[in-house]
Amino acid sequence: MTQIHYIGHATVVIDIGSLRVLTDPLLRNRLFFLQRHGPNPAPRLLRERLPDLVLLSHLHYDHADLPSLRQLPRHTPVIAPRGSGRYLERTTGLHVQEMAAGETLAVADVEISSLPAAHGRAFSVPRPMSTCLSYVLRNHFSVYFAGDTA
Repeated sequence: MTQIHYIGHATVVIDIGSLRVLTDPLLRNRLFFLQRHGPNPAPRLLRERLPDLVLLSHLHYDHADLPSLRQLPRHTPVIAPRGSGRYLERTTGLHVQEMAAGETLAVADVEISSLPAAHGRAFSVPRPMSTCLSYVLRNHFSVYFAGDTA
């Protein structure tokens, strides 16, 4: 059975097949102009089961929150757009596998495909200006994670 738990902004926990996937982790209650109003479900969901995998759509601060990524166990694999791996590994200690639009990979019993996502460039210095991706997760069901797209 596939379950989707909304945490906030672009952060979602997706249970699909045997995987628990965390998208664009923003696990804190406040980041710049973003402020949570209401209880944060992230601690409870992550206590129940840690993510097997993290998907990052791009490196803007509200989609690749370094303090949130550092809360994850160091063995948690991250899939991110091509050109972002070295920076993320250096700043979070997590292992990053880069993908480009159109690529597909299998993780356990789930197929993950990356698709292009139209998103303007915003200030992200000192972060690399990598592309923006969306993802499709396929098992018995399909889930589309748009990330941050126009």
